[in-house]
Amino acid sequence: MSARWLVDPGGAGDLNNVNNIIYAIQELGLECVTQKYKPFDVTEYNFFLDSGPIVYYGSLNCYKDAKKKRPKWFPLGWNNWQALRCQSYFAHWGKFLVSPEYGFFLYGELIRLQDFLYEVFSDSEERIFIKPDENDKLFNGQLIARGRLEDWMQIENSYGAIDPSALCMVAKPVKIDAEYRFIIADQKVLTGSQYKADRAFEVSPDYPADAALFAELVAHSWQPHPIYVMDVARMVDGNYRLIEIGSVNCAGYYRCNIRLIVEKMTEIACREWEEWNNGR
Repeated sequence: MSARWLVDPGGAGDLNNVNNIIYAIQELGLECVTQKYKPFDVTEYNFFLDSGPIVYYGSLNCYKDAKKKRPKWFPLGWNNWQALRCQSYFAHWGKFLVSPEYGFFLYGELIRLQDFLYEVFSDSEERIFIKPDENDKLFNGQLIARGRLEDWMQIENSYGAIDPSALCMVAKPVKIDAEYRFIIADQKVLTGSQYKADRAFEVSPDYPADAALFAELVAHSWQPHPIYVMDVARMVDGNYRLIEIGSVNCAGYYRCNIRLIVEKMTEIACREWEEWNNGR
């Protein structure tokens, strides 16, 4: 049975990705429905009413909404939020991280602990790096200079109150020469793209073979999902380190080979649907 696709036209940050994903789905002869997510209204999903594998691409909010309203759509996406938390994959890959010395702290405790945090984790410019433990972009990872922590938290809270019990990862900032995004499928690099070089946004379909080999070295020991996104850094000393991982369903692909991604997501969805359906 062929997989069907649900695509949020709002995408995951890059509208060119959305168009190319839709073209790839159509070239493969697969059914594709686009559904715009309405955050302040009711979004209906009155399609795909019969059984069969379904795959999603687009915004995180639309994915969560569709998953809640159509729980029988399978697999829809690969978003085990527990597996994608820093604390989960750090436990397996800590030695590969760009900042292998880190700590987890409650968001509501950051201000009270700031003297301690800057004493332990600050760099020569008196900055610390903070990112959420969760993978659903509670806030973006940031470099925060000493004396600016409260200002930063006020800005973040202005977009919506952040739960004070939310865990944050704090680490010493590091210098990175270039960054690459890889799509990992069944513990192998499927395709990749450079997205940053010399601390500037610089997208290219090219990436060093050694970066891909490093990504596969990391992926070989454990996997959160059969397919996911992995970001790798080339450090200023030429070594490669792990930045983070994320959902393949809700990520930008930059200049990755989108046809390969669509083919592999479709293949894995069909495989998992058969396994799930036969096991019921």
